[in-house]
Amino acid sequence: MRALGRSVWLLLLYVVVLTAIGSAIVLELHGIGGYYWDFTAHMLYAKALTENAFYGSVIGHYSATAIAYENRFYIEWFRAPLMSVLMAPFVALAHYGPLYYIIFELALLAVAAVYVADSFGLNRFLTLAMLITPYVVVYLTVLNGAEILSMILLLFGMGLVARGKWQAGVLLSLAGLAKYLSSIFILLLLLLPKKQKAKGLLSYLAVLAIWLLINFLVFGNPLESYIQSFSEAFVIYKVSASTIIAAIISSYSIIFEYLVPFAVVVALCAIALQFANKAKWSARLNGFGHEGKVLIGAFAISALAIAAVSVHASINNLPRWGYIIYGSSSLLLLAIFGALSKKQPISRYANFIVAIVVVAYLVLMAMELVNIPSHYPFATAGTRNSSIVDSVAKIDALGLANCSLISNAWVYLRYYGINAHYPDYFNATTKDYAAVVFSNVGISNDSVNTSGYRIGYSGEGYAIYYPKGFTCR
Repeated sequence: MRALGRSVWLLLLYVVVLTAIGSAIVLELHGIGGYYWDFTAHMLYAKALTENAFYGSVIGHYSATAIAYENRFYIEWFRAPLMSVLMAPFVALAHYGPLYYIIFELALLAVAAVYVADSFGLNRFLTLAMLITPYVVVYLTVLNGAEILSMILLLFGMGLVARGKWQAGVLLSLAGLAKYLSSIFILLLLLLPKKQKAKGLLSYLAVLAIWLLINFLVFGNPLESYIQSFSEAFVIYKVSASTIIAAIISSYSIIFEYLVPFAVVVALCAIALQFANKAKWSARLNGFGHEGKVLIGAFAISALAIAAVSVHASINNLPRWGYIIYGSSSLLLLAIFGALSKKQPISRYANFIVAIVVVAYLVLMAMELVNIPSHYPFATAGTRNSSIVDSVAKIDALGLANCSLISNAWVYLRYYGINAHYPDYFNATTKDYAAVVFSNVGISNDSVNTSGYRIGYSGEGYAIYYPKGFTCR
């Protein structure tokens, strides 16, 4: 009991240190670039959900575009809603509230890691080390945040499937409401025991039905948000066919960078076992049973999902979509190592190997914290972008702070309280509103048609244009 107590305390210490370093990285990322586009859009969504007036405004509107009701609220309906719903209580905590939400996600990821480790009989320390890595902390948090939330829910769902619990349907459905791509994991429920399978599927559909009903009430179409999401990702967002292969190679190197060292360790253990024991691999590993089928099934589903989105890949989105394959790949590697470590001579050194790997990954996290300012690829792409900050001050100085504007970086301007709209805003045209066009942030500056406009101000990386006969609206 005393040894068990020490083990638990050591585990808690590892969780605290790992989560603390992860949180420090998040704070550093925010300090460098602020909040980023997708995360900011979720934040604005969450903010709308905290205001009673929003619910009155939403009734009766049937627009299939991003809607800014009465210039007070901003919602992108193509985004899966769960992250914004969970973030809503945090936005009330002022400027740093969303950061506290991300730290909450990291803590929840640690809990999910321990739960899924116990569900599959994996080493808790190794599971934490594999699931809380620089890739997860850098690419799945402040850039969007919905990916890490969905991965957390998928981990809980996979653990419940491994335990044969129908409640997996609830968690996997929530994962799909955090990130629509995760909806494919409904297939994992087919691996539940026969008596639990129907309950699992029904619970999945029951949770999903709530969101479908909201879609119907808002748009008159229960699938509208899904249609918008597909259109946003695969129709509106253009990707050059010539860049897809390069994007896939670059993105996969980012996604799997921190799994490769452990994969090498597993491979070396397998080679050592091969030389030490000539038995067949099937006898050596003894199979995985039900848990193994769940792991292999989850990996196969993940591979199918990442392959589907890779055909429309860009370096801007595919690394974040990698969450769908990262978790299942990690767990499969951990399970293989677990099976190998039970055999001689690996079992003799298993604890030593675990200790080395766990400490090494902690060092990698610490190194990321130290080095992130020098190599962060999105340093100028957030709300702290100098052009964005300067433009907000200039908009106020020109008396435009309460006017409706058109911009190719409207989400960032809305973060600062400016009534900015995207270039194809459904209820106005660029001939009615002044335009703020950025050259170094946001969508293409060509998306804003300023033909016939006059330049009111030209700043570093942006310009403010006025239409003929402009009046503040």
